[in-house]
Parts: sequence; C-alpha cells; structure tokens
Amino acid sequence: MSHTHNHHSHEYTATVEKKENGEVEITVVVPPETLASHRKYALESIGENAVLDGFRKGKIPEKILVEK
Repeated sequence: MSHTHNHHSHEYTATVEKKENGEVEITVVVPPETLASHRKYALESIGENAVLDGFRKGKIPEKILVEK
C-alpha cells in the first residue's frame, strides 16, 4: 500500500543483517515525531474504511479503533 502526504520528511535508519538459513533481519529506527505523524495518518485511513457494529462508517472513535 502506498500513500502520499506532505507531513514530515520520511526520516528513519534501517540496517540489514544476513542470518543463517537465508534469513535476513531488518532493524528500522523511526523518530517518535515521524512515527506519530504516520500513526495519525494510518488511523485516519483505517477509520474512513472500518466497519464496526454500533458505529457508522467513518465515525469510529480513535480509542475504539486502537483497541480493535
């Protein structure tokens, strides 16, 4: 899934480490402000499309979305 927005720059660091058996371990470090920006966007996006008993589409409170 891809999305476009003009919030903060996409700042993060990623390291890739090859393990045995052909496995790869990827470690990503994301600053809290970048994570918060993306979390808000993700919750808005999920909230627009989520269907949950007792709530109208697009009207589910953030607290309920996070719990579910």
